[in-house]
Amino acid sequence: GLYNGNTGQYTVVSDRRQKENISSVSDGALEGINSLTASEYYYNSDNSKDEKSIGFIAQDVLEIFPILVNKSETDEGYYSIDYSSVSVLAIKALQEQQEILELLEQEIAEKIILKEKLGSYKILAEQLNQELVELEKGEVKE
Repeated sequence: GLYNGNTGQYTVVSDRRQKENISSVSDGALEGINSLTASEYYYNSDNSKDEKSIGFIAQDVLEIFPILVNKSETDEGYYSIDYSSVSVLAIKALQEQQEILELLEQEIAEKIILKEKLGSYKILAEQLNQELVELEKGEVKE
């Protein structure tokens, strides 16, 4: 990673030149993100219980996105979550959601056009019905 001494910001190196076998994340992020449960909790080591935390439980995330979970090599074998990658999946889920919204917008626009056509057909049907009534009465107007 890179550290900026002026701002104190630490960033992860993400240069294409340092990567190989690059591929897009497959669809399904939205479904996976929707199935994650955000939790509130205290750490066991916080005896005073004055600092509540929020996040995910690694074992739950492991079932959905195993790539996000690491297991420590210590005897305890604690699990950890790569939260920076969670944000990448959240953006992927937003992109999937945007695709759905665009399809729904297109479908709504098509239905509005069909509704307008139906309204025109109803007016035409009423006019034809009126002419038919007039014809039956012998009151044809030309």
